[in-house]
Amino acid sequence: MKRARDQREVDPWWDTIIQHLLSPYDYHALAATNTHFHALLASEHSRRTVQRYEGHFRKVQNHPLQLAHIPLAERISELCWVAVTLHGWALASVPSKVITSPLCWTAVSNNGTSICYVPRYLLTSALCHAAVIQDAWAIEYVPSNFHMPAICQSVVDGGRWKLDAIDEVCRTLALCMAAVGKDWREIRSVPLPYHTFFPIAVSRNSDAPLSVPK
Repeated sequence: MKRARDQREVDPWWDTIIQHLLSPYDYHALAATNTHFHALLASEHSRRTVQRYEGHFRKVQNHPLQLAHIPLAERISELCWVAVTLHGWALASVPSKVITSPLCWTAVSNNGTSICYVPRYLLTSALCHAAVIQDAWAIEYVPSNFHMPAICQSVVDGGRWKLDAIDEVCRTLALCMAAVGKDWREIRSVPLPYHTFFPIAVSRNSDAPLSVPK
C-alpha cells in the first residue's frame, strides 16, 4: 500500500521539470528505484526557490528600481515593499494586485512625484497633499479635481515655479500674489484679470525687476 502511494501520478508540470533536470540520466529507472524521488526533488526545488528570492531581495536593496527587471510573477508583496520604501518610483513596477493604499503612501512620502504611478482609484486629497509637500513638482501629476486650496498653497510654499501646473480656476489672487512674491516670473501664469495687482507685489520683492514684463 505504501509503495502504491509513493508511485502516485506526478503533476505534468513537475514531470516536465524532472525530465529536464535528469535528461543526462535514466529518469524512469531513477523514479522506479527511489520511492521518495519526487519528494526529494520537490525539496530541492523549494531550496532553489528560496535562493532565487534571496537574490531578488539583494538586487532591490542595492538598486530599488531593478524591481522592473524581476519576473512579474515573482514580485511578491514583501519584495515590492522593500523597493518602494527605498525609492518611491519603484511603485511603477509593482503588480496591480500588490498595490495598496499604504504602499502608495510610502512611495509618495519618499518621492512625491511617484504620485503619477498611483492608480486613480487609490488617489485621495490627503495623498495628493502629501505628495506636493514632499515635492512641489508632484502637482504636475495631480488631477485638477484634487487642486484644493491647501494643496495649491503647499505648491507655492514649496518655492517652485509651478503656478502654471495649478488648475487656472484655483489660482486665486492671494495664491498668485504669494507666487509672484517668491519669483516675478510667475506673472506669466497669473490669470489676466489679476495683472493690475502685480506692480505692488513685484515691488515688495527686492530681487524683482522694476517693471512687470508684458
